[in-house]
Amino acid sequence: MDRNELYEPMDEDKQGTNSYNICNPATFQELLDEYGNKFDDQQVINLVATNANSEWKNRKDIKPLGAIFAKHKAKLGLIESSVEAKKQEADKFVDEVVKAARNTSPTGITEEPDGYTLWKPTGDGRVIPKRLTNFVFKNIRTIQMDSEEKVLLVDIKCETQAVGKNIILDADRTVERKKLLATLRKQVPEANIITTKTEEIDALMTYVAKQAQGTATIEDYMGMFYHNESEKYYFVINKVGGGYTYIKPSTMNVPDSDLVLIKGRRHESNQVSVRNVLSDTSWYNAATELLSLVPASLKNHKSLLMLSWFFAALVSPWMHRELGLKLPILFIYGEPGGGKSTNLNLITTFFGNPNNDSVSMSSTNQPIRDAMSCTNAFAMLTTEYNDKANNITSIIFMLKTLYDRSSYSRGQLDRNDNYPLQAPWIMQGNMRVNNQAVQERMLQILIQKSDQSLDRKTINQALQRKLENTKFIEGYLPYLLDRQDQWKDWHEKALLYVPEDIDSRQLDITTTLTIGLMMIQDLRRTLGMAEYTAQEIGQVIGQITQSRLQNQIQPQHIQFLEHLQTYHTDPQIYSKKVNGVSETYGFVFNQAWWLNKYEDFCKGKGNDFDKNVILEGLKKLGVTTNKTISVRGNNAKCIAFNPHELEKVTQGIIEADAWVENPQQIVVDYDFKTESEDDAKQPKLTIN
Repeated sequence: MDRNELYEPMDEDKQGTNSYNICNPATFQELLDEYGNKFDDQQVINLVATNANSEWKNRKDIKPLGAIFAKHKAKLGLIESSVEAKKQEADKFVDEVVKAARNTSPTGITEEPDGYTLWKPTGDGRVIPKRLTNFVFKNIRTIQMDSEEKVLLVDIKCETQAVGKNIILDADRTVERKKLLATLRKQVPEANIITTKTEEIDALMTYVAKQAQGTATIEDYMGMFYHNESEKYYFVINKVGGGYTYIKPSTMNVPDSDLVLIKGRRHESNQVSVRNVLSDTSWYNAATELLSLVPASLKNHKSLLMLSWFFAALVSPWMHRELGLKLPILFIYGEPGGGKSTNLNLITTFFGNPNNDSVSMSSTNQPIRDAMSCTNAFAMLTTEYNDKANNITSIIFMLKTLYDRSSYSRGQLDRNDNYPLQAPWIMQGNMRVNNQAVQERMLQILIQKSDQSLDRKTINQALQRKLENTKFIEGYLPYLLDRQDQWKDWHEKALLYVPEDIDSRQLDITTTLTIGLMMIQDLRRTLGMAEYTAQEIGQVIGQITQSRLQNQIQPQHIQFLEHLQTYHTDPQIYSKKVNGVSETYGFVFNQAWWLNKYEDFCKGKGNDFDKNVILEGLKKLGVTTNKTISVRGNNAKCIAFNPHELEKVTQGIIEADAWVENPQQIVVDYDFKTESEDDAKQPKLTIN
């Protein structure tokens, strides 16, 4: 079909129908006798439906035509001539006419197999058909964009051939013929897309919008998703060579077209991909290799702890949605040559990243943001982290947001770009992370040369089998989805091992990792491998606690007390009369002044500061807060405590002898924003 043919009225046969009063059964019969063998069912239905919009009031008016149409088809041998067969055909005809009439716009647009038709009324009561396009939209859905604008998501058929899928059409692209043509031709360049004049496009797209069935969900990341109707979780994962595939539980009989649609550029940053989805047991050998080799590669269960994190990452969206648990950032650090990268590379080959692709932590913010938002379940490997990076402030903010699985908004000239920072994040470096706020959101594991328990040759041989290793993830993901009814059991079993006397953030971290360990335990049972004993599980959890104690800075209220202890002897501060000693209350400090100064200090360091958390922690230690006391003649709300009692409740962390009643003239630098780590490590000043 060329452009001139499209813009002209339709063929002579359809023009001839204008002389018939379709509303009259007798003339409808004449029309079928003359043209019935030239039109298909849909064309006849559209002719009737166009008139039904204005001429007929209800189904009763259409039934006589249905009976005529059924007899006509029986006469041609297209249906059986039995009474029952003709009745079924007549009822079907009425239903289709009513449906078509409901979907026909006031301008009289109908859908033909090879394009849209506009039925234009004439002054004498007739309608003239005119072809609008040589294509039709199929599988029409609506989607909600970030801008809160609802747009159309369509497939397209051109001259009866399917040529495009999942094309987004917003209002700006559909109101003008030029823009609509440009969009469609860009999406399906191989098709000869043609439309009619501009003034008729708006009416056409109004008609198309009415055909929308349901709302589609579009995301720009890979990982785990939840299907509300089936109440099942499923995975979407990149395919080796391009595109992506859906992995669903075997009991989830939902077509892919009803699931989330992945569009955009960010998901392409995801490092995990599969060649196949294995529903048999051919992946068992790779699973046995993984569970035999990795836990034995490092001493003190360090590699098993790392592996537990990888397993937990796969169900971290479920843990966050259903349990409110947050997966920690995994940070592996230690001396060069200690085996950090080797052990991480070994594990990632089993989890769908055989080439050990990684994100550079020294790059600009944009690729880091993209990587943090490209998946919610598949581990993202990064290169060496450095506290001295030029964009360290931005990185710290993004890491904190990532742990919370929150969105990061970046303003553009005409919009805000939202990044759902959520990727299971792996970092590595020679030294531990010094930023307290990030530390508390991490599991930091120190790996040294002395931790190695397998020879280099064994590890290298396993790395050379990396393509065979990837079979693990190809089989484990469907296996995992088919065990959704056991996920809550894994959580309940994990809680039996998790200590109760730990803070909320450590509780989250320990619980998520223990769930990962329960997943390993389940798989070992399936493979016929020996399960871990309660003692061994306890040792792994002990390693979690040990790792956090080894690296974590004290809670905020303890750090605040250490800060008071360090700087209360400064003569310049002492002269401000913001601290002193009371016979009744012991050491007293102007609460507002010291909290404000400590907040400045934390901002300069990028550390967490929460006044309520600090005051609540102090109260638990028996420290008096919000008490109006005279501080060397100045009344103010104060923090007050007995130093010897404080030493007892802090188990000696805050030493009583380090508090000084009458500071000597000793100069102490008090630069909250530039204090170095070495300064902070100076011994506490004690004056007898």
